[in-house]
Amino acid sequence: MTLPENRKKFDDLVSRWIVLEEGTINEANKLTGKSNNPMVKAIIDLLRMDSEKHRHILQAIQKNEGDYDEQIAQLLRAGVTPEDLFEPIAVRDITAATEILRPVFDASGGSDGFV
Repeated sequence: MTLPENRKKFDDLVSRWIVLEEGTINEANKLTGKSNNPMVKAIIDLLRMDSEKHRHILQAIQKNEGDYDEQIAQLLRAGVTPEDLFEPIAVRDITAATEILRPVFDASGGSDGFV
């Protein structure tokens, strides 16, 4: 498969993943109102927030697609399949975000800047 073909496959996977995350967010929102149990609500909120983070990262990848071309090319040359590209890209971006927000996190005693 050529780089453009792999890129197209990756973009298609990202788009489908966003749809799945949005479905999880919508279902979590529906379920939150159906339970009076605080523990159940907390777990549902954690799942919703996790899906919101995933969706945000995936949307950023879509918006900045040219920014990822070199990293995608390197990963593909290393034998990573299009289906497995997301994790190393997300880890790189999340690591960068933690480095940027660490001073905020430290200064706030952990109440802000959490990634």
